[in-house]
Amino acid sequence: MDCVWVAGKADGDMEKSSGSLVCFATMTPMQSTLPSEMFCLPTGYRQRDIAWTHDQIRQGEPYWAEWRISESAKYQHYVYMWAASLIRRHDLRSVLDVGCGVGTKLAKWISPVCGDITGLDQAGALDIARRRVPNATFLERDLESPLGGLPTKFDLIICVDVIEHLMNPAPVMELLHRSSHSGTYLLISTPERRRERGRLCMESSKPEHVREWADDEFAAYLTKCGFRVLRQRFVPKADAPIMPGRSGERAFRAGAADRSPWACQAILCVPERAREMDHA
Repeated sequence: MDCVWVAGKADGDMEKSSGSLVCFATMTPMQSTLPSEMFCLPTGYRQRDIAWTHDQIRQGEPYWAEWRISESAKYQHYVYMWAASLIRRHDLRSVLDVGCGVGTKLAKWISPVCGDITGLDQAGALDIARRRVPNATFLERDLESPLGGLPTKFDLIICVDVIEHLMNPAPVMELLHRSSHSGTYLLISTPERRRERGRLCMESSKPEHVREWADDEFAAYLTKCGFRVLRQRFVPKADAPIMPGRSGERAFRAGAADRSPWACQAILCVPERAREMDHA
């Protein structure tokens, strides 16, 4: 049974705090498609019906091939930089990286400012991650069905450009809740569809992306999943200087451009369920 946390009235013995777990018929992990409206996407949005990121369904080359390891080093630095600044500003002592990959950005940005790091990902990424961040703990998890809890809760949870790869993000959303306490911050990023592919885009052209959200849709989806949005930022996907793209982002916001060079969206949020349970 696949479930998503929805704030509001609970139903029967699925009740937890002031929200509820809305459950759907069993689907085959990595191969199925749930309605786009379930993810706050517009009617008619075309999702992919296979999650090609998962090594179990890839033929031949694993997801973390040598070329992808090299290519991935260019991306997501601004999100991890934001995470590092949160650690310093709020004196956060523990970090969970859900979908940590091979640990390149953990080693560069998080390891220097935090001594308690846990990373989760499929097995193909973790041998490299352990070599790059030897002071961290890495656990193998199938993020389509991350069964079992973690032994502790974390001050900061990051999930960087992972959610768009999942057939059904609901189990990961539940994992984020289970791994949070009332003071936890969550930083979640994903490509911003309109800025990346144009305002009228209704599908992803990248085979490994099951779906992509526009900014308002992604904020709505995280709210639906029981998180309170504190701030949303737009940054370059790669490690290019941020200032040269400022004029392009302004043109996009003014309606004068169809796309923006700041095509990565990151949302800082907090878990409403953990806060409500701690104050019950």
